[in-house]
Amino acid sequence: MRAEAETGGSPAELPPGDKDPDIENGKQHVVETSSTADAVVDFDGDADPENPLNWSKPRRWFLLILVSFMSTIMTLATVVCAPAVPQILQHFGSDNSYSSILLVSVWEIGQILGPLILAPLSELYGRLPVWHTACILFVVFSVATALSNSLGMVIAFRFLNGIVSPIVIASGITSDLFRREERGKAMTAAGFTPLIGPTFGPTIGGYISQDKGWRWTFWFVGIASAGVESLLLIFLRETYATKILKTKARRLMRENGREDLKPKVGKDLRPRILFFQSIVRPLKFLLFSPIVMMMSLYLGIVYGYLYIILTTLTEVLQNTYGFSAKSAGLSFIGMGIGLACGSISCYILLDKLVERLRAGGAAKPEHRLPVLFIGNFVVPTGLFIYGWTVEKGTHWIVPIIGTGFIGVGLTVTSVTIQTYLVDAYTLYAASAIAAGIVFRYISGAILPLAGPPLYANLGYGWGNSLLGFVALAFVPLPLVFYWYGERLRARFKIEV
Repeated sequence: MRAEAETGGSPAELPPGDKDPDIENGKQHVVETSSTADAVVDFDGDADPENPLNWSKPRRWFLLILVSFMSTIMTLATVVCAPAVPQILQHFGSDNSYSSILLVSVWEIGQILGPLILAPLSELYGRLPVWHTACILFVVFSVATALSNSLGMVIAFRFLNGIVSPIVIASGITSDLFRREERGKAMTAAGFTPLIGPTFGPTIGGYISQDKGWRWTFWFVGIASAGVESLLLIFLRETYATKILKTKARRLMRENGREDLKPKVGKDLRPRILFFQSIVRPLKFLLFSPIVMMMSLYLGIVYGYLYIILTTLTEVLQNTYGFSAKSAGLSFIGMGIGLACGSISCYILLDKLVERLRAGGAAKPEHRLPVLFIGNFVVPTGLFIYGWTVEKGTHWIVPIIGTGFIGVGLTVTSVTIQTYLVDAYTLYAASAIAAGIVFRYISGAILPLAGPPLYANLGYGWGNSLLGFVALAFVPLPLVFYWYGERLRARFKIEV
């Protein structure tokens, strides 16, 4: 334990966007403040094994892979039952069209609420207990859905599964494990894998429900998530620096018989006040930060486009090109290839671009944003190709290529925005991401409902062109935030 002179004041929590350079670089210790203040507990330098940033690279990537794989299973579960909906309704003797929609979209409604609860709780009590509690409940609710004996039970348990899906905490864990110079690659992995789920979920669900019955779509999710969570229970440890330092401060007080030790980050408030502040934090980001608000809105719109394509592509290929049900399911591979290409682009560009733009100076979160221009132009390009080639009856491979472009743009947009928000609001990355996820899942639940009437009235050509023009309206966004983002973050600091 080291001590250094430091003038005045008790340890204060850093405002969002202002990361402690010691925490970012893994160089912390214990600081003795003035005689009227408390001693500040910190990490003990680069070799402190308690600091997740100092864990070995293979260990950090292994944990990231496990967390990302769990996120993939959870996003797959969002739509894996979609092909089985007719079976479920027939089994329970229902012909209610609203029930068929609710069976899929109720998950998204739960996901709107879940991040607003889970993200701040992970910043209050630490990632570990919130993650494990949510994942275990996810397994329980998945099994309960498979065993349901009424349609209402299926809908209710899917809603609960949406609430407890801790996908938002994965971004927080990624922020905890990786420094800025390697965070772009890490966020690419964390951001790409959840996009695989909704893309291939319908295909997987179609094969499972056809061969094993609808209950096995939920058994599959429950068994897969239980397997990954078992590994995480063994290997995952607390990654949130604030929680680790609070635990360390309590341990040092016991060992040294002192009552004046406090962690370098964190507020010294009553638990009830801390809980309330944590719960409202994502809403504060969403309502009072123009950066979080606009980035979340754009990401929500692009994510909604994904669901419009996913919910209409099978019908398009069957009605226009005469595909069978299984062949139509395989056509989602085009979107999957696009997602992979977008991820490769982010993996190569995000960290390298920061190094080039910093030019020997300090890296800024805004250095991530030029990559977003790729997504800005590729998404509408894909929509134009997909829409007009379907409208004109061009060979089926061309609209599939169009969905590939959409996949590239979706991945680049999602990964870049999330990496930017994590860099800008590191200590409260989970809350900032949660604010964006609210828009994302609202859009994912509502926009697909607009797809059929949009295409019925405008056709696939002008219908998708309209979506493309809306996406083009956001082209100036990364340019504005690249030049003015730092000033906006300073002006609109969120009291957390």
